[in-house]
Amino acid sequence: MKITRTVYYCTYTRHDDTLPQYSRAFETEEAARIEAKTLLQQGYWGTIERHHQAKQDDDNDYGWLPYWPGDGKDAVTILDSF
Repeated sequence: MKITRTVYYCTYTRHDDTLPQYSRAFETEEAARIEAKTLLQQGYWGTIERHHQAKQDDDNDYGWLPYWPGDGKDAVTILDSF
């Protein structure tokens, strides 16, 4: 059976030429915005993203993958920049 969830991440970096890092997954957009504010104060910049994810019910917590329902346009959405 497939289980789905929606989580929020901050992707952040300090330099244009390095790959961004991901924060931990947040259950609410507000929690991600608070994390973004903290990262901004520490000199980072990046984006807040909403991820729709799915896994099989017998997978462990590392089994979450992007969930592409229908046309697949909404698996990952950038909500804001900081």
